[in-house]
Amino acid sequence: MAFDFEADLRFPAGRDDWLESVVIGTVLLLFSGFLLPLVPLQGYFVHCARAGMADDAELPSFTDWERLFGDGLRGLVVLVVYQLPPLVLGVASFAALILLGSDNQSLASAGLILFGLG
Repeated sequence: MAFDFEADLRFPAGRDDWLESVVIGTVLLLFSGFLLPLVPLQGYFVHCARAGMADDAELPSFTDWERLFGDGLRGLVVLVVYQLPPLVLGVASFAALILLGSDNQSLASAGLILFGLG
């Protein structure tokens, strides 16, 4: 399978409002450390995934904000649910190492690694 890098680089500019979408996406990404911009950005990721599954030739634009927020909230809930098991495991192992007072550095390192993966 050969890749057409030139076509891939032109792909985001396939719409008439491509510059607006790039600017809005960049601003949302810059402020995604806060919860509010993260929600429509996650909704845009969901829309991009849908467009890819439907073999759309264009990226979606930031026009339907209500749908972006709705899909973004659902997408964030799915992400949180998928992150709960490693988070619980990491916190439990880290807490067990602290409560046991282990002097073994390899166990402490393993606990920190598990905590970091959560």
